[in-house]
Amino acid sequence: MPFDDVRRYLWQRVNDYRAGLGLPSLEFSDEQSRACKQHANYLASTSRSKGQLTSEQSPENLRPGWNENVAATSAEQFEPALDELVWRNVTKLELAQRIRQASQYFGADVTFDKDEKRLFLVMRLK
Repeated sequence: MPFDDVRRYLWQRVNDYRAGLGLPSLEFSDEQSRACKQHANYLASTSRSKGQLTSEQSPENLRPGWNENVAATSAEQFEPALDELVWRNVTKLELAQRIRQASQYFGADVTFDKDEKRLFLVMRLK
């Protein structure tokens, strides 16, 4: 999957999950997705410098009403790791609740560190 399609793929998976619950789709936020990409890149860089997988909330203040979910995994291949992160996290009670409670927007992006074999996912919902 080309990296350009990853954000739309994530958006579709979240909206598919919401549709299964009878909830309306969320609009895609390019602005928040760009911020997610910056944070995913930061996590990859921090993980590389620390020599261990790092997954932490964004140091920036989120705009009011937005929630953030951060996940990371070690993986040999991008696409299976992405699916595993998406569905592993959607089934977490806290994120599932945030997805259900979101009423307007979705933003997300990933960074895959090919050398370290690590995938970082940052997702924001409002």
